[in-house]
Formats: sequence, structure tokens, C-alpha cells
Amino acid sequence: MQLEQITRRPDGETIGSPILFLHGVSHGAWCWEHWIDWFAARGREVHAISLRGHAGSEGGDRLHEFGLAEYRDDVVEVARSLGRAPMLVGHSMGGAIAQMAVISDPQAFSGACMLAPLPHNGMRPLDTLRMLLRGGLSKGQKKLMAGELLSAEETRRLSFFGGRITLDEAARYGALLQPESRSAIKDVMNFRVPPAREAPPLLVLGSANDVLFGRGALKRTARHHGADLDVMEEACHDIMLDPLRDEGAARLLAWMERKGL
Repeated sequence: MQLEQITRRPDGETIGSPILFLHGVSHGAWCWEHWIDWFAARGREVHAISLRGHAGSEGGDRLHEFGLAEYRDDVVEVARSLGRAPMLVGHSMGGAIAQMAVISDPQAFSGACMLAPLPHNGMRPLDTLRMLLRGGLSKGQKKLMAGELLSAEETRRLSFFGGRITLDEAARYGALLQPESRSAIKDVMNFRVPPAREAPPLLVLGSANDVLFGRGALKRTARHHGADLDVMEEACHDIMLDPLRDEGAARLLAWMERKGL
């Protein structure tokens, strides 16, 4: 399966581990555009992939056949191909895949950040209620999953963005978002993983303002895996596209530097 991969190397000396970015539901490698440039400007070799069936990767005609296990295998294969074990950064569903990847092949990664991740034990009833009360299943969300075109305002109000991006940004991102695999969504709804006992250094980074996975879910996942926890206060679910994206990137980089990554 040929995967889209965006690679950026610093102009000068390369510092520390390479970084491998992994997107979540309905996204692609494009969602890391800001962080790719931000980390490369600070001496990091950066890679972002689109999972099979997403964005520029092969498999779009078979999208609904693919589940989290196939996505995990893609990530491990790419990590192993880089020559040096990368720091894996997985967002949302990508955070679930990151948990699976470091459990199945911990030596393939120098560290991992679960960014606004699906919790290790899926969504509990209280998580679902919180999402519903805060508009997490909007009309726009349903249209997206059905493959219908969203307006800029509908995109802006998706649970990914929580109204925090501009209409111009929303128009651009809305044209790039896509339906997610039904098999992957089924896996998400039934997601469970054991603790990552043999894993490299782990960080759970998210936002208390996240409509999908707020402070409680973040704490639960960090505690389960023995990971470090860093909670922003105001950012939306898509921290890497939020107005506070530079703060999120700086928190991640500071943690990596503390861990010698």
C-alpha cells in the first residue's frame, strides 16, 4: 500500500529523533502543515503520513475495509523504514493507533505523544454525554461522514475545531476532510488496549476545552500507560490547527528535550 508521506528536513544541523506525525479521523498528512514547518525550523527531521485510504495514499476505493490494525501496521512499517527510531505523535484516532503501535513494537519508536487521544478504554458513557452536550455530533459531523460537502461555517463548528478557526481556514480544511472508514469507526467504538509496560517515554498532551476528550479522559489514558500528562486549557481538539498551535508544539518540544529525544 503506497502511502502519502510529507518529509521536511532542517536547513542546518539535525537535532534529536526524527518526528513521525499521524493524523486522526477524516484527516490526512495535510493537518500537520504548521507543526511540520515549526519543528523543522527548530532542527527536527519531520515526517507526516496519510493512512491508507486517506488524502494522497492508495486505498481510497477500499477505505471501509481498513481498521485500526491495518493502520497500526502502516505506522510501524514507516517507522522502521526511517533508519532511526522516530518520536511518534498520534492525534485523536491516531493517538489510539500510537498506543497500539508502541505496544506491538516498542523498539520501533524513541518516544510517543498521544495528542488529544482516544482513551485506552474507548469512550465511556460520561464522555459521550459530554460530547453530546457540547455539540460533538453536529449536523456537519454527520454530513462529513456521509461524504457531503460542508460549508465553511459547518466546518468551523465541527468538534475538531469548536469554532476556534477562521472561516478562511475552515473553507480550506473542509475541502480536505473526508469520510472515515466504517471498519475503523467500529474499532474506535470498541477500542481497548493493555498498559504500555515496555514502551519508550510517553506523553499524553491535550486540552481541557476539547469537546471530545477533555481533562478526565486525558488523565485516564496517562494513568493507564504511566505516561506524562500535559493539559492545555483553551485549545480545541485539533491542537495542531488551533490558534494556540505554537504553544502546543512548544510544550511537546520541551518534553522531548527533557527526555533527551
